Order: sequence, then structure tokens, then C-alpha cells
Amino acid sequence: MILISCVDDALGMAFLGRRVSRDSTVTERILALTAGKRLLATPYSARLLGDGVLYAEDPAGTAKKGDFVLLENIPVPTRDVERILLFRWNRAYPSDLKFPLESFPLRLLSKEEFSGTSHEKITLEEYEVLS
Repeated sequence: MILISCVDDALGMAFLGRRVSRDSTVTERILALTAGKRLLATPYSARLLGDGVLYAEDPAGTAKKGDFVLLENIPVPTRDVERILLFRWNRAYPSDLKFPLESFPLRLLSKEEFSGTSHEKITLEEYEVLS
């Protein structure tokens, strides 16, 4: 599976069960990157993503190889992960759920900066998880 998440500078994903931030440009990028492919997410993300997404309480548990899984407010699995796409907010927010990036043997494939609607600078990092 290919994990997608949005994180702050400390790899924070959520605080008290809520995403640390939201940006409509990032949502558009996620939908463009996953167009024509399976995208899974929790029902919490439905307001952002709309129709055409498979919603499940445990999206990673139902994902197959090559599926994209957006994780916002649930713990990140560390098994069966092929790639990771991280949208970094380049800010620090309070958070109590972190993305465990150090749990993966990684190789950075690409890094791109762009402007969002709520953040002047957002960085998209794509990682390959090494086996």
C-alpha cells in the first residue's frame, strides 16, 4: 500500500482526534495523484475527499498492494507499506498522534515545494520503503 499523510515539522498528524491542518490544494493534489486508482480513507476524511473513495474504519487493513491509503487521525501501520507520500506543513502544531517515519527503512524519491491555500509553503516528499 502507499500511505499518504499530512504532517507538521514534528511529524504530528492529529491532535485530540482532529487533523492538525487542512488545505484544499493538498486535497486536490491527493485526488489527482490517486485518480483512476483505489484510494482508501476513514469516514473522518469523507468531508475532504467526497465520492469515489473507499471508506473504512481500518483502511490500511483492507488495502491491497498498490492501493493508496490516506491516514489523518488513526495510527500508521508499519507493515505492507510500499511507498509514503508526506505533505509537510512546515510549521509546528500541537499533536498527540505522530507519523512513525523512523520505523521505516526509506529512500527519498522526490521532494517538491508548492503553495497551498492555507500555507505559503507545503512540501511533498515521496519515499520508497526498502525491504
